[in-house]
Amino acid sequence: MGEIPVLPLRNSVLFPGSIVPIDVSREPSIAAVERANGPGKLIAIVAQLDAAEDGPDVRLHEVGCAARVLKIIKLSKDDLAVIFQGLQRIRVPDIDRTGPCFVARAEPIPEPDGLDDELLLRKTEALKQTALLWIAAMPDLPKEANVLVDSIKHPGELADVLASHLDTAVEDKQKVLATIPLAARVELVLEQVNQARARRA
Repeated sequence: MGEIPVLPLRNSVLFPGSIVPIDVSREPSIAAVERANGPGKLIAIVAQLDAAEDGPDVRLHEVGCAARVLKIIKLSKDDLAVIFQGLQRIRVPDIDRTGPCFVARAEPIPEPDGLDDELLLRKTEALKQTALLWIAAMPDLPKEANVLVDSIKHPGELADVLASHLDTAVEDKQKVLATIPLAARVELVLEQVNQARARRA
């Protein structure tokens, strides 16, 4: 994957498979987006440990998401709305902070398969059914949400999709992103979905 620019996120986490708009206004972040804009180029999107931090010494989590820039909308001279597509979990252990934007040698984290693990698939089905009950109790969610969830077969993809849409803290989302083993990830998201259902009760 090599060296790619890094975009620190204050209050969110990007997951593989997600397509999301993100407002970008900090000068180094704009430089990172501009460097990553183009065919075949990637950017590392990594959540901050503390949303209040700024500047070159901002602390970042070690696990983030490699993404591509799909579209840039210039809102003003110093404010962009950028649509990103999350692609793959990555590890960014060392970040060069000396240039106009952060740069890291990103290490791809392979996604486990898990489709031949019967116990994992049963846990995944339990997560899916619990999620469908949660969706049914959320009248503000589009009806297509249950069709989307029901159509997902891969345990990791299901966990990521649900974690990205749950109204949980950044720390909870980051914990899911950093959990690589599929069984542990599915169990973690199942716990979060159950907590979301309890809050609605």
